[in-house]
Amino acid sequence: MPRSLRPSLSFSTALFIAFAGAPSAEPNTAQITLDTATGAIVITSEQTGAPTADWLTDEGAHFSGQLPALQSPTRINGWSEEASYLTGGGWLPQPADGTENGPHDITITVPATDQVAVTGTILEDRIEEDQRHLRFTFSGPATSLGIFAGRYQLQERPHQGQNAPISLRTYFHAEEAGLSDIYLRASGHYIDRFEAQIGPYPYAAFSVVSAPIPVGLGFAGLTYVGRSILPHDYMSERSLAHEILHSWWGNAVRVDYDAGNWSEGLTTFMADYGLAEDKGADVARQMRMDWLRQLALIAPEDMKPLTAFRSASHQSGGQGEGYGKAALVFHMLRSELGTEMFYTGLRQFYQDNIHKEASWAELQTAFETASARDLSPFFAQWLTRASLPRLHLRDVHISEDASLNLTLSQEGPVYDMLVPVVVETTKGRDTHTLRLSENTQSYALPLTDTPLHVHVDPDFELARWPAQDELSPTLDNAFAGSGFNAALAAPDAEDAAQTRAILEDTLTVTLDWSPERPHDIDLIFGTTAQVDAFYTAKKGHAFPHAQDGAARVWLEKENNGQMTLYISADDLEDAAAQMRFLGYYGSKSYVSFENGSGHTHGVMPSQNSALRQQITP
Repeated sequence: MPRSLRPSLSFSTALFIAFAGAPSAEPNTAQITLDTATGAIVITSEQTGAPTADWLTDEGAHFSGQLPALQSPTRINGWSEEASYLTGGGWLPQPADGTENGPHDITITVPATDQVAVTGTILEDRIEEDQRHLRFTFSGPATSLGIFAGRYQLQERPHQGQNAPISLRTYFHAEEAGLSDIYLRASGHYIDRFEAQIGPYPYAAFSVVSAPIPVGLGFAGLTYVGRSILPHDYMSERSLAHEILHSWWGNAVRVDYDAGNWSEGLTTFMADYGLAEDKGADVARQMRMDWLRQLALIAPEDMKPLTAFRSASHQSGGQGEGYGKAALVFHMLRSELGTEMFYTGLRQFYQDNIHKEASWAELQTAFETASARDLSPFFAQWLTRASLPRLHLRDVHISEDASLNLTLSQEGPVYDMLVPVVVETTKGRDTHTLRLSENTQSYALPLTDTPLHVHVDPDFELARWPAQDELSPTLDNAFAGSGFNAALAAPDAEDAAQTRAILEDTLTVTLDWSPERPHDIDLIFGTTAQVDAFYTAKKGHAFPHAQDGAARVWLEKENNGQMTLYISADDLEDAAAQMRFLGYYGSKSYVSFENGSGHTHGVMPSQNSALRQQITP
């Protein structure tokens, strides 16, 4: 997107910290004193060995140092006057033999004006004179510890879980304290949702902690979220659900990373996609289409099998594969087994593997137990192949017996899959589910009404390569190029020179006004009325969102393959201010703005997919 309109922060849930099972040995005790005004820290521990943190010095009886100041890239430990955090465990003595040193019994002392949030169970929180002393236990290894201190306002609310009460907490700075009720209510709602689907919430508390950096990090029973992100609706209405679900997947049931990270795909499917399904079929379809769009950005030679995925930050294309493709695999598995049997398998997986490491193999075992089916072919093809199927539709015709005949084929290794095929008729849509398990298979479909078109997987139910022209271009496609062939919708208008100047001030991209049109994308700019008139004269009809909001941007692919970006505004002088958040809508093909915020947006459907064919008698 143009630099001047690019969002300044992003939310990532790529990192979560695992939590082990119940303690099996005497805890290692430690005392930590942190001066949050300066970052000075003293750590005393009975554990033998030395910390790995390079900012600590061995003083004999204890270790001391200066907690590193916040910086970019973000360290796993940091200090600022706003807040400080200790994660990763490198600040505690580590056993020389490399074994996991847990469980832990830790007391941290900070100024009385600070609050402290921790992973684990709080045993004591008291104030003596001008100091706060908080003691907690943690059953996992030191590498999974988390301590977060700051001048927070603590809000707490009891919530009744399936098996036990749960303490819901927010640790917010004063400026965000008004959001506490929203986050406490949402946390309780999501915990209820996932308990019903999976089983009891695995911890005694869940905390949302305000971070001084723009991150979203998940821990056992806690999420650390940038304070600049907290006010955004998407955080409480979607991302929070993702973080809470990681309490089950990735924490209570840990990931065997050597066999591939299944947790992100399952969490994306149940949280992000589950909430999208609640909003309706169109919203869910849009998310599946976005997953295919992300996969399409990966070159075939760069694709990896899901068993090789560790995290998005450690693999090119990891977001598209480890999140999107994996989520589609769970979507296809639910279609294969049915919803009831699918969730029976998930509950079985949770019961069998809580407080253990688990892999895709344990997931397969649980689903096979629930369904009494051999799912080896399904899991093998979707997990171990560094590829995707590519579907083709041909030989569409109406036979003498008045059935619709068609042939489906697939390139590359043969996949066994259920392919949705929709026949658009004069009275609606007839949906058929066809089993494709060979390179090429022909089918005869019964007809109830006069057919108009046949469309293979129109709702993006399968993990596959998109067909030619199946996906409409998005705004990201437009701004990824070298520049635009710029033109005004009304070049002969009296204020044409001023209009050109406004566009150049609005977009910090290359605009070429020459008639040679050296770029792949044309850009048309003008007032709402000017662009509407230009578009209607060119297309013979109006763009359906041409009047939405006070300003709007949309991208279309022309019949000759050239793309055109249209930008219009009611008041051209106000265009830049209206579109300042354009960078957030790169995955859309159109967006309108009202009062400087997104008003309507979406992706225009493509009518030119190679998987959609017109039926002629």
